[in-house]
Amino acid sequence: MFSGNQNNHQKHSFVWSDSAKIFLLFAAFCIVILAIIVRFVFIYKATHKARYTRHIAMDGYKNPILSAEGDFIAISIKTQDLYIDPNIVLDKPKTLKILQKYFKNLEQAEIKRKLEKTSWILVQRSINQKTLHSLIEEGLIGIKLQDSFKRIYPEDSLFSHIVGYTNIDGEGLAGVEKYYNDALYENSVSLSLNRAVQSIVHDELVGAVRKFRAKSAFAVIMDIKTGEIISSVSIPDFNPNNIQNSSGDAMRNAVSASALELGSVFKLFTLAFALENGVSEDYKIRTKDGIKIEGGRVIRDEHSTADEMSVSEVFYKSSNVGSGIMSLMFGDKKFVEFLTKLGVYKKLSTNLPEGEIASPIFNKNDFSRSRIITTSYGYGVSLSALHFLAIANGIINDGKYLPPTFIKNGNKGISPVKIVSKQTSQKAIEIANKVVTEGTARRAAIAGYKICGKTGTSQKYDPAIKGWSTEKKLLSFFSIFPCSNPKYVMYLAVDEPKPTPESNLHIYANLYGGTVSAPVSSKIISVISPMLNIQTDKE
Repeated sequence: MFSGNQNNHQKHSFVWSDSAKIFLLFAAFCIVILAIIVRFVFIYKATHKARYTRHIAMDGYKNPILSAEGDFIAISIKTQDLYIDPNIVLDKPKTLKILQKYFKNLEQAEIKRKLEKTSWILVQRSINQKTLHSLIEEGLIGIKLQDSFKRIYPEDSLFSHIVGYTNIDGEGLAGVEKYYNDALYENSVSLSLNRAVQSIVHDELVGAVRKFRAKSAFAVIMDIKTGEIISSVSIPDFNPNNIQNSSGDAMRNAVSASALELGSVFKLFTLAFALENGVSEDYKIRTKDGIKIEGGRVIRDEHSTADEMSVSEVFYKSSNVGSGIMSLMFGDKKFVEFLTKLGVYKKLSTNLPEGEIASPIFNKNDFSRSRIITTSYGYGVSLSALHFLAIANGIINDGKYLPPTFIKNGNKGISPVKIVSKQTSQKAIEIANKVVTEGTARRAAIAGYKICGKTGTSQKYDPAIKGWSTEKKLLSFFSIFPCSNPKYVMYLAVDEPKPTPESNLHIYANLYGGTVSAPVSSKIISVISPMLNIQTDKE
């Protein structure tokens, strides 16, 4: 029986022919080849852009970066790189000696090692003709010149923190140069920055730093309707043409990369919160008794003895107590929810590299009563100037938020996000005008122009004394101009100013946002308003 089954099995078993075997082997081979081709196509597509960019960078031209008016901010000029061909160098010790004489930064051991090889040795990018002639006169043999492009910045430091800089190969390392590095090999990039306005702001900030012997000063101006940044200046700054001699402090863009407790300018958000929740500008708040926080402590207004203030007065007289009470009017969570809706706790998005945009700093685990109160007047969360201005602009722009952009027409096609009502927006602007006419920013008044705004005086934490300093302050002014028909908003700050004879502010107690930053802002607005075709107010 076993034998029969075996015979039956043998009778029906399938035998592969030689042609079938060959066909199967060929099919398997084709499948393997196809898989390899697909893989190569995938790798090609994934790396094509990078390789294309590198090819262009080596062989050709990186396009200009332009101002809003079309002026060159960054351009590439044709130059020549100096190489040595070791194959035709006969006297290598002499060659080494000549190179060491003219190029002190070259390591002698490294050049000596390379002279023993056969590939070209890069000696100097963008060799100047005077040095080249001197090398020829010295009898240097084996010189090879190769065309290349050098990135230069005609305006030196004027746009430095926004335009950024490149390495010796033209690859962007900071600012717009880095953010749009690949795109610049294919097209030019037009910034929204206005060269004339940028120059005025730059000069005034340099003057403010000198006048107050300040640590730094910075300002940013935004077009209300488009979200375009027309000026952004941070002093100290650097020259991207001479990056090797720039300090770390000068390289930092304080407008976007520094998160700071901004002080009372933050009360604009608190005012908007109250108005958005139906609180009248005339609603009276008792401020005389201060406001209690944990531990039995009481926060009081240092410069007010009024029994009560209206919501409007709380803002333009800058009452910390009134702001704190307003933040708690609808329960502890409501104010935090409102700030979340505004985007206070979310990292800003704009056209700068990741490392140049500060994240908001706040304690995610602490939304206690005291934290909410201090946040209401600008001490519970740290924001960059750009972050603050973007949200403030959203409140002023009929309650419609647009992301800040450094690119001309950069927000074209982007729909704004509604963050407050138009009614809240209009009322906030009206109240902000009283800051200049009746409140803390009277020195910001300009003849012929109706200005709105909010001052900020923020004491800074000093690690040396392990406490809040009475001398180290961030003094700021947020302005809206013209107030009658808002077109632009500006945030300007002077960091750690000192009392000086030139300022007629002789003690630290006289240094406030209203006495330091408001006048600087006023000067800038008075000069740039005619340039921006802003008509004087009739009233």
